[in-house]
Amino acid sequence: MYQYSKEVGNRIRTIRKSKGLSQQEFASALHKTKSTISKYERGAIALDLETLHEICQLLQIPPHVLLSTPEEAANTGAKTSVQRLYLYNLAGRSGILTRSLIEIYSQSGEASNLRHQDASIFYGLPSFQQPEKCQGFYYGSITKQDIFTHLHVVNQKNNIEQVSVCYRSNLDNLLFDVGLLTGLSFASLVPVSCKAVISEKPLPENEAMLSALAFDQAELRRIRNTGIVALLRR
Repeated sequence: MYQYSKEVGNRIRTIRKSKGLSQQEFASALHKTKSTISKYERGAIALDLETLHEICQLLQIPPHVLLSTPEEAANTGAKTSVQRLYLYNLAGRSGILTRSLIEIYSQSGEASNLRHQDASIFYGLPSFQQPEKCQGFYYGSITKQDIFTHLHVVNQKNNIEQVSVCYRSNLDNLLFDVGLLTGLSFASLVPVSCKAVISEKPLPENEAMLSALAFDQAELRRIRNTGIVALLRR
């Protein structure tokens, strides 16, 4: 139980910081002491339902974003389950490999809504085991069509920064897929598009990964000739 409370607390801290709220500001808004918030975020005390509801209202997220973990869904048959995908892209001119975690939330008994679900991105992770240390938290939705899947999320600290990811839907038959990530450059706030690798499992971060994320000569010629950033069919 302590470990689960710790995971929930980590998520509260991550999303609180993504909103630009200090621990004191967060505590004041909830009419709690800073010490109590610290205990919630460390998992030292468990949340009661009313406090959970108040926290979700303040952070403008549904409860399942805080409560869902893959282990919890698998082991307890929870009403909300979460699917994790692993996202890689090259960050700006530096060309640094950036890893991010996508979470897709599903409500049991809502099979008719599986094509459109809530989703989030923990962007810029030191490792996939530490989503609470992300550079930015984005929340939005994902729409799955027969051929393509579209993910659209909003930076929870600055809603001018929105990100879209488009990739093929048949990941089950692929080690990974290469899609397009489009949004605003964090550094200069200009629209950009780059390649993104999406996988159901973490991938080796090697030369093959860097090659998959680079535009090849044929793609660069198409961009120069048409002015459109597009991926060639594989």
